[in-house]
Amino acid sequence: MKKTLVIIALLVSTTIVSAQRKTPNFYLGLGTGINNPIGLLGVRAEARVAPKVLLDLGAGIGSWGYKTTVGLMYEPKHERGFCPKISYARASGIDSLLITAEVTSAGVTSIKQVGLQLHPVNLLNIGTQYQWITRKELRLFLEFGYSISLTSNTFELRDKRNTLSDKDKAVYSAINPGGIILAFGISFPL
Repeated sequence: MKKTLVIIALLVSTTIVSAQRKTPNFYLGLGTGINNPIGLLGVRAEARVAPKVLLDLGAGIGSWGYKTTVGLMYEPKHERGFCPKISYARASGIDSLLITAEVTSAGVTSIKQVGLQLHPVNLLNIGTQYQWITRKELRLFLEFGYSISLTSNTFELRDKRNTLSDKDKAVYSAINPGGIILAFGISFPL
């Protein structure tokens, strides 16, 4: 009987201790995705600034140059579930990119190599992430939402005597930063 009581007491105390695990205050992670606030491939640091709020900082590389972000995430419960997010991001742009495009110069249309400048773009990201928390506090997440470009005139030809064709303008407008966010990542507690 004493052995049974000791075993029950150990099981109960183990259950209570595991149920009261400490929520990490800092995470360091990696992420990738389309219109991801940290770019096509980047690193992020998340610091708990309130019991249910994380400050999210990140940097990476994307199709429009380097990308940096700062934002906030609301974590209603530290467990599997949805966490709304909002952030500001900046894509650095690329000063000079050599492309082959259809251009018009002095009334003559031709296909030739020209220099294209991708200007820096500011973005407002609104979305949510679905997170899974492992027993060792590792966070796996899938993020989705929408990235709104706050910048107009995001690209131009370096040589102002040339004009891009409507087709090529449409291509570079389509690959501008902004649009649907679909990203995933992993964060390690520190």
